[in-house]
Amino acid sequence: MPAAIQQLDKIADEFSRVTSCVVGAAFHGTYSVLVDEWREGAENIGTELERLLGILKDHQYETSTVDENPYLAHTGLVWAAIDRMKGLSRTENEAAIKRWEGQKEIVKDAWTEFKELLEDQEGDDDDDDDVDFGDDGEDEDEDDEWGVLERGMTGGKMSAEEKSRAEAVSKPTSPHDKLTAQAKPLLGLHQLLHASMPRFLPCLAMSTSETTYHDLVGASGRTVAAFDTAISTMYPEQDESEISSSLRDLGEVSRKTISLLQSRLAAISNSSTQAQRDQFTSFLSKWLERLEKENASWEERRLSVASLNSALP
Repeated sequence: MPAAIQQLDKIADEFSRVTSCVVGAAFHGTYSVLVDEWREGAENIGTELERLLGILKDHQYETSTVDENPYLAHTGLVWAAIDRMKGLSRTENEAAIKRWEGQKEIVKDAWTEFKELLEDQEGDDDDDDDVDFGDDGEDEDEDDEWGVLERGMTGGKMSAEEKSRAEAVSKPTSPHDKLTAQAKPLLGLHQLLHASMPRFLPCLAMSTSETTYHDLVGASGRTVAAFDTAISTMYPEQDESEISSSLRDLGEVSRKTISLLQSRLAAISNSSTQAQRDQFTSFLSKWLERLEKENASWEERRLSVASLNSALP
């Protein structure tokens, strides 16, 4: 027990330093993504510390040896939580990028889930005609963002004519399965937009006095929610109206996100990031153009499937 008390003194000192930093950061600025991240780190330390105190209380009257007492392992968990604070973000921009990267993985998982659903519907895991949007083209040439988007749209495999033929002979046979398959290009476009953002966010730093990126992180969170809802409507128990509604909602969320990004880009005067901001601006404009085309194609395909469904006995 004396050894445990000695460790608690050290932990208390470190914990007080951390909490002082978090409280100070929150007091001297607006509530920010950076403060969120540091607060969560401090809360993790507090959670592990509470567990340690519970262990010490449970074993205070025991005569077991140190090796048998679990307080050492729990002390290690507290120190591990303290050590993780060293890897936290140092700027608001960095914190926003880290949060967006984490949410990007959620969208990516939902996209993978959707593609697996299509494979189950088609009964063929080796679909050579599949239009693969990939991830976000992180290994591509950063000077050709629109090229990344184009290659993501086609998968580097199919011309527009080939894509049209592939859609015409799509394997799903039920109206719902056909409608789900036809939604893939539109869903893939939204997935690609969200996945591409972290590489551009560094150029959005407006000034050293700016204290919060909550609007950007909030936009990412809304995309995650809308994308997940859209994927959930692709399962057989949902109908055409629910699919269409979820895709419209997702499109509206993406448009609002782009509007937010464009407003930030217009407000930046830092010449050192001008080239990247020009690339970003072009990317967003061309993405919106592609969205209109894909929405039109989706609507045409949706009506075709609706006509097929009406013709069925």
